[in-house]
Order: sequence, then C-alpha cells, then structure tokens
Amino acid sequence: MRRFVTTLLLLMSVVVVHAESVHTINGTLSHIEPLYLNTTDNPLGLDMKLKYARDAFGESVMGPYWTHSYDIYLNENSDGTMVFVGGMEQMHFFFLDRDGNYVPRMGDYSKIVHNDDNAWVVTLNDGRVFTFDQMHRLKQITDQHGNKVLVDRSDPEYAKITGPLGKTILVHYRDDQVHWIELPDKSKFVMRYNKEKRLVSYTGPVKGPIVPLFGPTWNFSYCGPKNY
Repeated sequence: MRRFVTTLLLLMSVVVVHAESVHTINGTLSHIEPLYLNTTDNPLGLDMKLKYARDAFGESVMGPYWTHSYDIYLNENSDGTMVFVGGMEQMHFFFLDRDGNYVPRMGDYSKIVHNDDNAWVVTLNDGRVFTFDQMHRLKQITDQHGNKVLVDRSDPEYAKITGPLGKTILVHYRDDQVHWIELPDKSKFVMRYNKEKRLVSYTGPVKGPIVPLFGPTWNFSYCGPKNY
C-alpha cells in the first residue's frame, strides 16, 4: 500500500500525521502544510503553504511532487503545448490549433496569451491573471478587483513575494532548490533534502503565524515500491 507519512518530532515523542486526502479515482495522495495564512478579507492576500501531491507535474524547486504557493510556472512541451502548473492550482493545458492559436481543454475557459515582449499571460476561470516572464517564471498575480501579488526574481537566488498590503515573503534558493522561506515577521522555515533531492524535513520557528503544535521540525518519509 502506498503511503505518505509526515512525522512530527518533539524531543522523544513521535506523532504520525497521514496524508490529508486520497484521490477517490486514482488513489493518489496529497497533503498540505500551512506556513503562513491569509488572515485578511482579501482573497488574493499573501499566504504560504507547502503541498505534496503524488499526481503533481514532474519535479519542482522542492523536489519530486512537492510545491509551494508561489512555485507556479509555465512548462512548454516538445509539441508546443503550454502547461500552467504548480502552487495550489490545478494544471491547465493549452494546445496549438491549426491556426497557431492556443486553446484549452474542453470545459476549461482559461486563456493564454504570448505578448510581443515575450511575456506570457494566463487568465483563469475565476478572473485571476498570472503574468510570466520569457523564462516562464511567475512575475505577478492580479484579480478582477485590481489586487496584486508581485514576484521579484531579479536575484536568481531569491524570490521576493509581495502581497497587496505590502507584506513580503522571501524564498531563498540553493542548488536550484528552496533552502529557506522567510515570513513577513522575519521568522524562517529551513528545508533539508536527501541525495535524491527529495524533501526530508523542514524546521520552523516556535513563534510565528503558525505555531508548531509538537515542535519546530517536520520529518517526511516515503514508503512503497516507488518510494512514494
């Protein structure tokens, strides 16, 4: 049986938390770890979550099947198909038609536009607009009310994420993986990976927006024939 287990350690005590949900059709597991939650009435307010999803698209900056709220990017397949993937969002596929226009899957009313400056703009069904740079990295999220989340990647080792109220989350990268995440109160969550670049633990501050219930370190183990 494939299982994903999160182990929270406190001194000599071990508490096991199973995956949050199981897909009823394909049996894949998913799990969400909140680091910082939006406490405002603004639906586009700043937040930061980690997500494990066995059916996620490939690898990310947090290793196989892991992502975070703003690890959202475009993937271009060899056949020209563009895939909107990452974060807490579901994947959206855009296919080239005979006229060279991008069209979504049937029943998906999201849109993608390639601008003259090589930026890409994806508009989802709920009205949110995601702008990506020419390297397919997320630059900005806006909603129909004009609220904005800005992602500054001018320094390749950092992603500075600024919410509508000016609060900032800083993500530091090392060896192309998330090394630590700094929240608006300057507290940090530090990630650790194994030789296969899989996330095996993260350590968070005792004080912060989310106070760890059983201690500051979360350890992850993967079980099953394919190390799920």
